[in-house]
Amino acid sequence: MATTDGAFRAATFNSSLNRAAEGQLVADLATPSDAQAQAVAEIVQRTAPDILLMNEFDYAPYEAAAGLLRLNYLDLPQDTLGLGPTDAAGYPYAFVAPLNTGLASGFDLNHDGQVVTTPGGRGYGDDALGFGEFPGQYGMAIFSKFPILEEHVRTFQTFLWKDMPGARLPDDAATPATGDWYSPEELAVLRLPSKSFWDIPVLVEGEVVHILALHPTPPTFDGPEDRNGLRNADEIRLVADYVTPGHGGYIYDDEGVYGGLPVGERFVVLGDLNADPQDGDSTDQAILQLLNSSAVDASLRPASAGGPEQAALQGGANAAHLGDPAFDTADFADAAPGNLRADYVLPSKAGLAPRGAGVFWPQADDPLLPLVGRFDPSLPGGFPSSDHRLVWSDVALTPDEPRGFATLDGEPPVVIGHRGASAERPEHTLASYRLAIEQGAEVIEPDLVVTKDGRLIARHEPEIGGTTDVADRPEFADRQTTKMLDGVPVEGWWAEDFTLAEIKTLYARERIPEIRPDNTTYDDLYRIPTFAEVIDLVKQAEVETGRKIGIAPETKHPTYFEFEGRGLDGTPIGQDTSRLLVDTLVANDFTDPSRVIIQSFELANLIELQREIMPAAGIDIPLLQLMNEGGYDIAFNLDPARGNNPDAYAGFDVPLTTESAANGDLYAPTALRAMKALYAEGIGPYKDDILPVRTVSPVDGDGDRRATITRQLTGEVTDLLDDAHEAGLEVIIYTLRDEEPFQSLNPDGSVRLAEEEYRAFIDLGVDGFFTDSPASGRAAVDGAVADLL
Repeated sequence: MATTDGAFRAATFNSSLNRAAEGQLVADLATPSDAQAQAVAEIVQRTAPDILLMNEFDYAPYEAAAGLLRLNYLDLPQDTLGLGPTDAAGYPYAFVAPLNTGLASGFDLNHDGQVVTTPGGRGYGDDALGFGEFPGQYGMAIFSKFPILEEHVRTFQTFLWKDMPGARLPDDAATPATGDWYSPEELAVLRLPSKSFWDIPVLVEGEVVHILALHPTPPTFDGPEDRNGLRNADEIRLVADYVTPGHGGYIYDDEGVYGGLPVGERFVVLGDLNADPQDGDSTDQAILQLLNSSAVDASLRPASAGGPEQAALQGGANAAHLGDPAFDTADFADAAPGNLRADYVLPSKAGLAPRGAGVFWPQADDPLLPLVGRFDPSLPGGFPSSDHRLVWSDVALTPDEPRGFATLDGEPPVVIGHRGASAERPEHTLASYRLAIEQGAEVIEPDLVVTKDGRLIARHEPEIGGTTDVADRPEFADRQTTKMLDGVPVEGWWAEDFTLAEIKTLYARERIPEIRPDNTTYDDLYRIPTFAEVIDLVKQAEVETGRKIGIAPETKHPTYFEFEGRGLDGTPIGQDTSRLLVDTLVANDFTDPSRVIIQSFELANLIELQREIMPAAGIDIPLLQLMNEGGYDIAFNLDPARGNNPDAYAGFDVPLTTESAANGDLYAPTALRAMKALYAEGIGPYKDDILPVRTVSPVDGDGDRRATITRQLTGEVTDLLDDAHEAGLEVIIYTLRDEEPFQSLNPDGSVRLAEEEYRAFIDLGVDGFFTDSPASGRAAVDGAVADLL
């Protein structure tokens, strides 16, 4: 099949060339007369793949079995049916490696009360790291007409199941704990790949194509704990995470190197994956993890004419199957599970184009049918060759696409100065905003609260005691009080209890001096700006720099300011900050939708902005739904004793309850689609919503003898970014901060540097990020742009 136009044929074949005793396959292949090997070789020669994975091919060191198969079978023209000899299938390159099958674990993994460590002993296979009666049974081998780049091969034989974030560990129903079928000691040695997982780079006309080979355990032969079904599903997930951008950071190979396949690499997944999309015993429709991957081209499904014919003839479970038997690749027992699609050839979307595909399953009137045959109990394996069928796909190299960002529009992510350059100046001051612009922020972010006389000022919270000098001002001592803010008692001084004139007598101070002591140098230097003054600063900076500068104002606690909050004298605040915001934008002629994005943690005010306030003002500005800490308005409005206003969410096409914000309903794809349809252009999740972390004992990351890192990445990547992009929403995360207390350890325990955090999110495809250090964010984005160029 190999041609000069970059087309090649890749195939997978569970050949059933496994034997009951170690060394027996080598003995059988030592002469060219083994009938099964002849049938297998003839099938290979008649389909002529350029790259072939053989599953259930017993491992023998030094390519002993693989070499004999080539020498005595594949390299010799076969004619077992007397139809005329085929062309020899010359494969100058091959790859085999040790596997987990038949390796003694030293534990009672099947929980039958005994630990079997003698190969071939009763129960030995079930206690092995991967089922097998001796080391290497049911192995696999790669045969290639193209050079294998052996120095770049990665194998993942030793990856531990427990090290997969969110692993589907089986549960012991007799205990209250979850995922505890295996003990901690067993999990410390139990590897996820039942055989192995290989990344074999081959060179096709000067281009590297990664052949990703695996053979997950069958999802059967277990008990109600479903240990094999769960393992099968996670073995498939391993390769899905490996190829899906941003998902493979937790994966380590046998050399201890972490990471998945780089974005844009060509690959073909090959193997008997023991998982049908619709029928059989697989857990959680496991194969969909691969078929639905954004990196995999599953558009062309290999098919045969023999599959439907045999399903009809055999009946049994086949009659009740949901899947089309044309796509079946395995002839299993008629009673159960019936014939299934178990074997896959899945090319990448990047750099490859499918041209055709098929399953070698001849019809009854085809003279080639005897090569696969029908089940015959008199044959050693029940079939002349195998109970699986060779599956092939023709693919062609396509030109490398210009590399871009994985953002919604393919453009670099936007750098937003979070409260200005708040790592270097007290937050929400004109000095902080100006420095952010100087450092390369494209957008600055003022949080907005309201004064007693209805003016919007830039403060992170309505309580201003922690960010101003008000506590040191005796004339305001009597204004200290405790209020309920979104259901939580907070003591301090409140913006709504001061007129703007009084606010203007205060100075800004550093909010977290214990982390940013250098910023205290600027305490009591800067006044508190109004929102109008922030707009004026941006206009002036645009003139000075020639750049377009955006503003991302956040309305803080709109339910509090309009409905629940009260002034010091007990009268309702009664200020609609969303209307004040729009009025200020209009009055200051700053309504360009490419320069403003309005954000809020609450939903109702954003919906009101989209449906009523902005149309009345004749403007249409994009809206950003902040997430993780918000949604207080939902509990308020859906409570008959408080807001009693469910109509605030009219048109939101997902049912809401008072608990929706707390229980994660807003992260569901349906909720994201509802946001997009009704009001939002983007979401603003916390960074941990995409790359989760766990709490760890404090670690000193920079050698200053202060252990301040208390977080470690789990290695998991959630679906939120992909789900949001699928819904058409931009994703702007908060907050990236350079200081050590805000950093996390990598999954392997090493310290992740701040620049690595920026780059991780850029590579994942976030559309923007809030950062306290815009200079670092700008450098990270510029570096990513340079790398693409």
